[in-house]
Amino acid sequence: MIPLRGQSVVHEVETSFTFLFDNIAPTLISSDVETFDNRDSSPVTSLAFTISDRPHLPTHAKAHVWLSWMDDANQDGTMDLEEIHSLDLMQPENLTLLMDEYTLLLDTSDATLGDYFVGWLEVADSAGHLMMDSGSYSTPLFHVQINDNGAPSLGAATVGWEQGVNPWMHPGEANTISVPIWEKNGIFDLAEIHLSLASNTPTPATISWNQSTGICSSSHNYVNVESCQLVPTEAGDLFSRNGAFEANFTIEWGYDADTSLLRIPNIIMLDQSGQSNRFTLERLGWKFSSEVVFDERLIVNPTWRRSEAIRSGYWVKPRTTFDLSGSLMWFRTGDALAAGPRCGDEFRRKFGGP
Repeated sequence: MIPLRGQSVVHEVETSFTFLFDNIAPTLISSDVETFDNRDSSPVTSLAFTISDRPHLPTHAKAHVWLSWMDDANQDGTMDLEEIHSLDLMQPENLTLLMDEYTLLLDTSDATLGDYFVGWLEVADSAGHLMMDSGSYSTPLFHVQINDNGAPSLGAATVGWEQGVNPWMHPGEANTISVPIWEKNGIFDLAEIHLSLASNTPTPATISWNQSTGICSSSHNYVNVESCQLVPTEAGDLFSRNGAFEANFTIEWGYDADTSLLRIPNIIMLDQSGQSNRFTLERLGWKFSSEVVFDERLIVNPTWRRSEAIRSGYWVKPRTTFDLSGSLMWFRTGDALAAGPRCGDEFRRKFGGP
C-alpha cells in the first residue's frame, strides 16, 4: 500500500501470518478423577486434566456437566440431554508447551452428601481435530459423588459357594466366585481388588482387578481368568453401596493336585483415596481334584474274545491298538466330565491309547 502524498501507513492488524500444518489431535494424558469417583463436600470442586498437543495446545476446551442437585429439572433422578450445561475449562497460560493442565471448577456449595455430578469433555485444536476418549452423553468421562470417605468392607450378603460347603473343583471347568462388598462412596469407588483363591498356600493364585485399566489378571500359570466385574445390588445405581465382586475362572490340568488341602480365599480391597481392607474368606474354602474314573457302564471292544477275559479285566499284549468307549467322571463327585479336547487328552494319557 503506497500513499499518494508520502504519508506513512499504519496497520491496525498484522499483515504477515505463518500457517503451520497440524495433523495431530489433542490427547488426554491423565486426570485426577476416575470414571467413578468421590469428593469431599466443599464450596468449589476442581478437576484437573493433563492434555497434550502440537504445535500448540488447544484453545477450544469445554466440559459438559450435569449436577444432580441443580440440573434435574423433571426430578426423575436421571440425566437428560436437555438438562446438560457447558462450562469453559481454565486453560494454561503458555499454550506453546507440549502438554499442560486444564482445570474444571464446579460450584458445589449447594450440594449435600450423596449428591453427584456427571460430565465429559469437548476439546479441539485450531485445525478442528477433536480429542478422543473424552467421554460422551452415553458414556460420561466421570461420575463424582459428594460424600465423606470410608474404607471398603465386606457386604451383608451371605458368603458361600452355590455348590455348598468346601466344594470340589476340577480342571477345565468354568467356575464363578462371588464376594459381597460394601463401600460408603459406592462400590465403583474401588480402585483395585486382589482376590487370592488359595491364600494359605505358597502359590495363592491371586486374581487382580484394576478399575482404571479394566484389566483382570491371574498370578498363577494354571489359573485362567475369563472375566471380572463389580455387580451393584441395585442394577443401574451408579453409587450403590452394596454389591459383589465376581470373577470367572478355570483351572488347568497342571494345577497342584493335593486333594488333602482345603484352600482358603482372601480379598484385599483398595479405594480411590488409598484406604484399604483385607478379609479372609473361610466360608469360600474349596478343594481341587483331577482324579478321573470310568463309570460302571464301560463298553469294551467287541472283537475281544471272552476267553481273554479274567476276573479283573482283559489281557492286552504290548503295543496293541484297541478302542474303549464309555463315560468318564470325576472321582470325588461322580459328575461327568465336560466334553472337550482337554478331557480327551487326559483320557489317552491315563489309559494308554494311541
